[in-house]
Amino acid sequence: MKSAELIAFDLDQTLSESKAPLDAEMSALLCSLLQIKKVAVTSGASFGQFEKQFLGNLSCSNEILKNLYLLPTNGASFYEYDPAFSGTGGNWRQVYREE
Repeated sequence: MKSAELIAFDLDQTLSESKAPLDAEMSALLCSLLQIKKVAVTSGASFGQFEKQFLGNLSCSNEILKNLYLLPTNGASFYEYDPAFSGTGGNWRQVYREE
């Protein structure tokens, strides 16, 4: 059986309760997964809500964040971690945004 190249999750009601901060146990599990797999997280929420609810409570090293992809606003925008980038979202660079 072939292993998955990317594992995708919805944020609310999957990784955390709706609009609630990511808890420490889920943060640790995601950090472990990010060491070996690419992970995408989607939500209907804005990137600002991702920062507050998800990124602010994710305790991974910056090195493994390169395996994390964020798709806020139901995938209408896409962010990836880029340590060389510095913008309003920190090192999270917006790759695309469909309005």
